[in-house]
Amino acid sequence: MRGLHPYPEGGMLRVYPYGGMWQPKEPMPEDDCCYPRHDAELDALSRIEGQIRGIRGMVVEGRYCVDILTQTRAVHAALRRVERNILKSYLDTCVRQAFAEGAPEEREQKVLEILQLFEWEGTKAPR
Repeated sequence: MRGLHPYPEGGMLRVYPYGGMWQPKEPMPEDDCCYPRHDAELDALSRIEGQIRGIRGMVVEGRYCVDILTQTRAVHAALRRVERNILKSYLDTCVRQAFAEGAPEEREQKVLEILQLFEWEGTKAPR
C-alpha cells in the first residue's frame, strides 16, 4: 500500500510499507477543534519498531522459538498499551464532544465507529 492516501481535513499522508514512515504531505491544521495529538506515543512506537527489528534479526539468526515468541508477546503488549492510550484520548475528546455538543446522528456515528473498529458483530459504520 504505497502512495498517497486521504487524511481528514483534506491532507494527504505518504505511506511507505515495511518499516516506513507516515509523513504528512501537508501540515496538519493547528485547531483545537480537530484531532487530538498523540505525540506522547511516539517514544513507545519507536521502541516497538526497534523490538520488531530485533525479532526479525532473531528469525534471521535462527534463534530459539520460545525466545522469539517471548519478544512477539512483548510487542503485542506494547501495541495494546499504545492502542489503549489513543482510544482513551479519542473517548476523552472526540466522543465526549459529540455527546456534549453533537446531534444524535453524530453521537450514533461515534458509537458505530468504535464498534466497527473492534469488529463487533452486526456493526457497520455508514460511509
